[in-house]
Formats: sequence, C-alpha cells, structure tokens
Amino acid sequence: MLIYYNEKMCDGKWNGIVMPEDFPPPRTSMFPAAVPPVKGVQGQEAFQWKETVAANDIVAVSADSLPEACHPEGIRSVGWRVIKRLGRGGGDLLEAYEPGAVISYPFTLLKDGDYLLELHRYPSLNSVGQIRVLVQVDDGKERLLESASNDEWRGNWEINTLDQVDKLYLELPKLCAGSHEIHFRAVDRYFAFSGFVLYPFAGCSSISGLYNECGEPDRNKFLPEEKSIPEKINCIRFLSGDDTLSGKECVEEAQNIWYSELPLSPRPLIRARWESGGDSLGATDVQLPMEEVLGEDAVTKTTAEELLAKGKHIFKEYDGIVRMDAFSAWGQTPYAYTSNDAWDYCASETCGRTGIAMHIQEKNRVWNNVETAPTLHYRFSCTGGSYMIWALTYVTCPKNGRFALSIDDTPVASENLYRGGNLWKYEAEHIWRLTPIAKVELPAGEHLLSFSAFASGFRVERFVIE
Repeated sequence: MLIYYNEKMCDGKWNGIVMPEDFPPPRTSMFPAAVPPVKGVQGQEAFQWKETVAANDIVAVSADSLPEACHPEGIRSVGWRVIKRLGRGGGDLLEAYEPGAVISYPFTLLKDGDYLLELHRYPSLNSVGQIRVLVQVDDGKERLLESASNDEWRGNWEINTLDQVDKLYLELPKLCAGSHEIHFRAVDRYFAFSGFVLYPFAGCSSISGLYNECGEPDRNKFLPEEKSIPEKINCIRFLSGDDTLSGKECVEEAQNIWYSELPLSPRPLIRARWESGGDSLGATDVQLPMEEVLGEDAVTKTTAEELLAKGKHIFKEYDGIVRMDAFSAWGQTPYAYTSNDAWDYCASETCGRTGIAMHIQEKNRVWNNVETAPTLHYRFSCTGGSYMIWALTYVTCPKNGRFALSIDDTPVASENLYRGGNLWKYEAEHIWRLTPIAKVELPAGEHLLSFSAFASGFRVERFVIE
C-alpha cells in the first residue's frame, strides 16, 4: 500500500508523505502480535457462510463471510458495506453507513452454557460522538455494546492502536445447544467490525480470535471486575492447512491491486550498531538484505514443525556463526526451553512472514529480577574466541526493552550489554531490529545461553552468535 501511495497514486505526487517506518519522526506501530496456529484444528468450512458450527466449543466468524448471493434472502444487510482489505490481518471490513442497519449471522452451538461474545471492532475514533452497536441473539432482548475508545487516550485507545483492533465483550448467558442467529444493529453511523468470536464462559479469552487474524490475550483488562475471566486459561489455536497468516491468495490479490507492475523487493533487515548508552533523534541503523545477514532460511517460508525441530539437538557453529530460532524453545527440549512460565509466541516478519517469535503476551506484567523473569534457554557449541551475540527483537517502550543475558549461568556484566541492558531507543521502537546485545569471550565447547526479559510485550525471533 505504501508503494501505491508513494509511487503510483497521482504519478508519485505524494511520495514520502506516508512513511510509517522512516525515522525520524517516530515510527508507527505496524506489526500487531498475531498468533499463528500451532495446535488445535479448525476447518476452513467453519468460516463459510450458511451456518457457522462451533468447533472446540468456539464459534469464530469473519464479518466479510457474506457472499452477495445471500442478499437479500437469509440476512438483513441493507445499510452495510464491505470495505476491501481494511479488515485486520488483510481481510475485509464490514461498515454500517446508515444508523439502525442490521446484519445477522446464523450459528450452531454443540453444548448448552454461558458464552462470551468478543466483537472485533475497527479502532476508528469519534471524539464528539459515540460508537455503539446493539446485539441480539434470536428473538431475545437487544443489548448495547459501546466502545470507550472514541478518541486518543480514552478507554483502551493505546492498546487498540498497537493491536489494531478494539475488542468489545458481552456476556451471553444460558444459550442452548442448537441453531441460533445473532443480530448486530448499528446505533451510530460508521460502526465497523472485522469479525466476532463466541467462547464458552468457563474460562476463555481471545488469543486467536478470528482465523488468521489473531491478537494478544486481554485477560481481565476489558471485562467487568465482578465477571472477570480466570487468569490461567487454555490457549486455543485455529489451524487450516498451512495458512498461518494471511493466505497466499490474499497476498497475491493485494499485490495485483496495489502494486500492479511495481516489483516488490524483500523486506530489508534493520541492523543496529553497538552502543553503550545515550540516545538521539538521528538515524544510526543500517538496512541490509535479510538473507545476507541471517542466511537463506530467513527468507524461505517455514512451518512451526520445522522451527521446533531445530530445538531437538544442540545448536552448532558453522562458518563462524551459531544461529538459533527463538521459537524452538516452545518445544521444551533439553537444548531449547523456557523458564518462569510467561512466554507465548506470535508471528514475525522473517521467512516470508511465516516466521514465529517468542512473545510475552500478558498485559502490564513487570519483573524486577532474573530469578523470576521469563527466560529463554538454548544450548550451543562453538570453536571459541571473541563473539558478538545478536538478537532480532521487537520492543515498544523503555519498559519492555529491558533484558539480561547469562552464559553457562554466569551473568554478562552490564558494560558488555547493549546500552547496559535495554534494547529500546527512539529509533528502535515498533520495528523488528537485529541488535548486538552482548560482547563475550567463549572457550571452545558447549554452552548455555539464557536470555531474560522483564516486561510484557517483548518479542524475540532469533539469536545469532558470530
């Protein structure tokens, strides 16, 4: 889309106006922590129109799953319109252009019970008005859902901006097994959403949400305190074939529409220079071809199984370099594992956007010491000598940029860590960045690298020792 705006629209008249990754000014958040499926089964047919049937007791519906053939029979969609490619994760968005417009979706539940509706609203703003929708199941009473985030710094605006979604919740008690219909009536003009999920209220909060459009878990953040969801929940992943992110067809369609004859180059790797402290508004990072720095496997599409398999043996040095995929620790093997039970995972930008990073998803968590902080551990072997340890990371603020590193259970001194142990700087926020995190002397043989993060939101995709 940026290439379209800068080079194609109006023959390049507005080139350079929209540059969210340039620095300065501060970079714009572009990569919400999508959660690709690793476990669980969810067939593609569950998202086709006609009727959505619960799978694993969960109903997940994409708002744009309404073919024109269904109108006007079976649904009431007058006053709604589809906005192509504006939905979260590359899908379409459904927007009400008339107040009072109603749209309906049939679905089937396999069990009786209390359910929780999670509506994925497009995070638009209306500082002088309200953003509301009425929800009705079958012929029951209409109930109001309203977003408190109708302007900057209101409600959950900051989180919505980073996650690119405003999740609205409503309890749906005492639903019976069988067929139902849920209706959404827009109270205010321009209410827009990309989908919704129904969870059994026994203890689920959204981690995956819509198929291929996953967000961070919200836990108790957006729910009334008296009806909070249990802190510990079962993480559910949706899976359909090899589609872990936006499908190939979606990507090809977008390329044809936005870029046409414009060729797309692979995303470059942003690499930081070694710094011991200080900060400035000047750009110091360099951009290099990703395969040149991280190897060919960093630009080749991969699967979760392939990444996990790398953690089933010790990581070895080849041509003076040890490469370790962070996600391999999800497998909890003797050679790659986690400790202190706070790590989850999310999508990354390597491997043709099929890469997977380790991520601390829970909101507002802070740890003050290495003993309790979430830690990643990797066993590797090297030939010995002076090494620089690099990490491909994503941070958003000084708080979640803090880290610690140890080799063979011996902490690396702060003077040998990048900026004393903090990856954040103005230039580094909201981007995937390869940073030289430590300088170390290592004898030949096997070693254990332990990397600790101290706050929510931290993401790391791989480590390189050279």
